[in-house]
Amino acid sequence: MSFLLPDAAVLRTSAANAVTGFCHYIFFLASVEAGASWTARHEGTFVLTLDQAFELAKRANAATFGSALSV
Repeated sequence: MSFLLPDAAVLRTSAANAVTGFCHYIFFLASVEAGASWTARHEGTFVLTLDQAFELAKRANAATFGSALSV
């Protein structure tokens, strides 16, 4: 999947900016080749495997929600 490191300043300004400045760069792609082609055309993006993306999401949720996740 394609990914873009979020810019915290952009994400805080508005939901619309979060969508256009982050969400529009996160895609499930059909192959490694498709990912390489897409990221080559979109500066600042890179490819994560689904396992890497899952681990990143777990860490982000743990950092954001902490002990509330163990309830």
